[in-house]
Amino acid sequence: MDSERYNAIDFVKCFAAFAIVSIHTQPFVNATIVGGRYLHFVIDTFARFAVPFFFMVSGFLFVKKIMACEDNGAGYCIKYLKKIAQLYFGWTLIYFLYYVGRELVVSYAKHIDFNSLYIPELGAIPILKLLIKIFYLGYAGVHLWYLIALLWSITVLFFFIKRQKLHILLLLSFALHIIGLLGNSYRGIIPLPFSTRNAFFFGLFYCSLGGFFAYHEKVIHEKVSSMGGPVLGCLFGLFCGIQLIERAILTKDFSGEIPGDFFVATIPLTICLFFWVLSKRGKFNQSLFTVVGERSLGLYIIHYLFISIFWDITRLLGVDSRTVLYQLLFTPLIFAVSYLSYGFLQKVKLRLDS
Repeated sequence: MDSERYNAIDFVKCFAAFAIVSIHTQPFVNATIVGGRYLHFVIDTFARFAVPFFFMVSGFLFVKKIMACEDNGAGYCIKYLKKIAQLYFGWTLIYFLYYVGRELVVSYAKHIDFNSLYIPELGAIPILKLLIKIFYLGYAGVHLWYLIALLWSITVLFFFIKRQKLHILLLLSFALHIIGLLGNSYRGIIPLPFSTRNAFFFGLFYCSLGGFFAYHEKVIHEKVSSMGGPVLGCLFGLFCGIQLIERAILTKDFSGEIPGDFFVATIPLTICLFFWVLSKRGKFNQSLFTVVGERSLGLYIIHYLFISIFWDITRLLGVDSRTVLYQLLFTPLIFAVSYLSYGFLQKVKLRLDS
């Protein structure tokens, strides 16, 4: 694969990573400025393109690699899944130790009995729930669900493409995704009794869609190149506006809260963004943004650790986190510290390996 061919992917991944950080830092949700919650609503809703985009890119690049394999691709698939599994289980352990350690410190400081949210009670049902969380829903780090969802999604994707049934998987995953809306953003209408922010109801559809685009990249590239970037940009902006209206209606008329990780409008807006990326194939130069985008997964994994640490520090120091200055600086600070820290860890790993 030409290393310069998909620079536009890394470019968008940089901003997608920043969007995810902003979802978790929740800028302006409790700000002292008038209309802070409305500003947070707009930022948070716009940022919802990020995770679907990451799933779509993962499916696209995975299938491109499988298509380029001289064998049946099983070796690459196992290598890919092993890497994701190592990241997921390794960082799940790190976050588990961090949160349990934090709970121990709090219980000691406040002279209260230790009671952890992360250590289940003895019994068949609690242990079963724990296993479901660890091996399917995500455990410890609240954001690590993405990794285990990617693991399952890529596994199913590979199973279907090896049997030349990707079109069937795309239809099946789309149906599951629509059902999944009832366990997520549309739960105020017909609620499902379980969460659908997981592999089969969320990640699988976008990974399959990315894989489908990989098989038809040449035709798509010709079509979207003739459309032009401004047209795709306008369509992306249009669907972002529709998503904002969609979420506002769901919030106001059906649930009374700010719900949802994905919406109906998320599908076309993510497709438009991805088509823009494909239209820039071979036309996008490397930059600081593409370099940051290359480390977006590591940044994603580590950023929640720094959010927790900084929140604890601000509470201990009595810093007013509601000020406009704090709200403006907190998200970029977490983003920068996470990027630099993961880069440092990678350098340490390389030295240890050598």
